This record gives sequence, C-alpha cells and structure tokens, in this order.
Amino acid sequence: MRITIVYVLNILNTTSNNANRIFLALLALKLGATPVIVGLLAATFSIFPMLLAVMVGRLHDRFGSRYLLMFATLVAGLGMLVPAFWPSLSILMVAALASGLSSIFFNVCTQNLTGLLSTPQTRARYFSNYSLSNSVAHFLGPLIGGFSIDHLSNTNACLALAAFASLPLFVLAWRRKPLEPAHAASRNREKKAVVAAAGNGAGGAWDM
Repeated sequence: MRITIVYVLNILNTTSNNANRIFLALLALKLGATPVIVGLLAATFSIFPMLLAVMVGRLHDRFGSRYLLMFATLVAGLGMLVPAFWPSLSILMVAALASGLSSIFFNVCTQNLTGLLSTPQTRARYFSNYSLSNSVAHFLGPLIGGFSIDHLSNTNACLALAAFASLPLFVLAWRRKPLEPAHAASRNREKKAVVAAAGNGAGGAWDM
C-alpha cells in the first residue's frame, strides 16, 4: 500500500509539472513572448533541480519525506496561483521556478522512498513501476496543459492547475502514518556513521 501511495504522489506532481510546462509556454506566446523567451522559460524549470538535488537528498535523510512533500506541494500550488492575478512574462518565470523547485523535492523524495520500501527481491519491480508512473504523468501532463489553455480562460486555467498541483496535500493528509519504513532511521544513522568515520570532506557529491 505504501509503495502505491509513492506512485500516486509521483504521478500527481510529475503530471502537474508537465502540464505547467506546456501551459506556461503557450501562455507566454499569447502574451507576446519571442521564441528566445519561451526557450528561457522552459529552461527555468530546470534551474532548481540542477542546483539543489544533492541538498534535497540530505534534507530527506534528515527530516523524512512528509514535510518536504507538503512544502513542495504548497510551492507548486502558489506558483501557479500567482499568474492568475498578475499575468506577465516575469511572473511566468516565477511560476516556472516554483514548479521546478517542487519537482526536485518530489523526484528525490519519491525515488528515495521507492528504494527504502523495496527489498532485493522487489527492487527491480518497484523501480520499473516507478518508471511507468513517470510515463503516465508525461503523457497526461501535456494533455492537461494544452486542454487548459484551449478551453479555459487564462485565469481559470491557472486556478485549475494550481488546484491540481495541490492534490498531493490530500494524499498526505489521508496517509497519516510515516511513508518511510521502520528501518529508514537506522539506515540513515549507519550512513552518517560511515561518513564520519571516513573523515571530513567525505560523503559529498564529488565523492559520489
């Protein structure tokens, strides 16, 4: 059951991120953006994932997934809410940054949870199913983004996508028990002990 919730969370956030990517690019064109600006907007989604992946992994080891996922959900929802009231190219950049920040928290947390919940016997199946959940989200996201801008007003589309981005909060509220297995805390302590025994500077991104 717990691994199914991880898949659901991944589908919801990845679908939202892909819908936002398409919607914001099309909205930028409606607002008169040049192809260069649209390309810059698309690249903005990747700024935080590029810079913060290692840091988010360390935060997950320290605090677990629940509060990080709640924070990421709020960021994504608020990010898509702002263009509904202030539609401008600069605000679209802010929304893209928020969506990218949310996605890196979800990607790190859900992939880490998939590993923690798996055993040597189930690991290949769990990660294969995780990849399938990504494929589902990459199919649904552009459809939702394109449908939103084609059939809703700009304001209503932003509100709808903000609401969709907030759906993981309901999943997390329903699942009150920790998402991590019982052995996760002891595994993190062992990891910290290995890093400490290796000396200062060990265990960083460059070592990996």
